[in-house]
Amino acid sequence: FWFDDRAADLSERSGRSRRRPTGHVVSKSHPPTIITTMSSERSACSNEEALASLERLSAMLKDLDETGSKERGGEAADEQAASASASGHGHGCGRGLPLSHWRALSTDVAAAYRMIDDGSDRIRAASTKYTLVGKVDAAEGSKLSSDLLRGCELLGTGALVLHSPPAGCGRSARRYARAACRGAVSTVEALVRSFADGTARE
Repeated sequence: FWFDDRAADLSERSGRSRRRPTGHVVSKSHPPTIITTMSSERSACSNEEALASLERLSAMLKDLDETGSKERGGEAADEQAASASASGHGHGCGRGLPLSHWRALSTDVAAAYRMIDDGSDRIRAASTKYTLVGKVDAAEGSKLSSDLLRGCELLGTGALVLHSPPAGCGRSARRYARAACRGAVSTVEALVRSFADGTARE
């Protein structure tokens, strides 16, 4: 922090040790940390609104690039790396993704895993309540769909961070995160759809 020198001098003269910050310094040596803020007081949404959001989220997860081919020039880069590897000039490592970490996780990657864990816990806690209340009262159960949606959004955000180039995750980590998050979102989507079309209450 930067401090106003004159304010500091006046504070020392008056016997007070408190200093008032007047600005801050932003370091340019480190990339910005990805921070996701989600409102915990989001208004309740209907099953139809939650279902539409879940469908968009599912499509986003489906399009995630787990191979890194888009970052390295698309299919042409993959074909070039494959031919180099087959001819012996690529040493069998032409199609790998560069790793930025091994045992020690970066701040963004650790935050992404925490988001995935938090999203899974939220879905686990809300799904049973959503099902039981929805069986008794469809209108009240529909209000709980926003809790399921928030959990799925946390999963999607975590997977998106892991797939970003600055995260430096390898192909296996990307593939596992994508498959796990897609499976959870698809399950929640099927649950909400069953209440939206009424088949769950038949």
